[in-house]
Amino acid sequence: MNRYLTGILAVIIAAGAVAFTRPNATIKQNPKTLSYYFQFTGTHGDEANVTEWQEISLSDYNALVCSAQSEGCKIATSSVDNPSASFPNREISSVTVNSNDVPQTTVENFQVANKP
Repeated sequence: MNRYLTGILAVIIAAGAVAFTRPNATIKQNPKTLSYYFQFTGTHGDEANVTEWQEISLSDYNALVCSAQSEGCKIATSSVDNPSASFPNREISSVTVNSNDVPQTTVENFQVANKP
């Protein structure tokens, strides 16, 4: 029994470690529409200000971890004010926020992730 104890303990620890993790959700670009990705660079309360959002690449967007719902973090959108501008000089068209200045999902802003 003692020789199996280490193996059993290792399986229990491994199962416990994976039980409380979740994979990062990655977004893939929709080939039918142009998609733009933005990261919030301002301070909480300025989320509706489009100048506080900086365009980032899809890989940077997917790597950015945003785990809560109380402050702006990142947005994937199909709508920018200046689509002919080069990356990263485009500006998001609008950011809809709730009464607590937390960005909300809209038709144009199809994925919104917030942070604590």
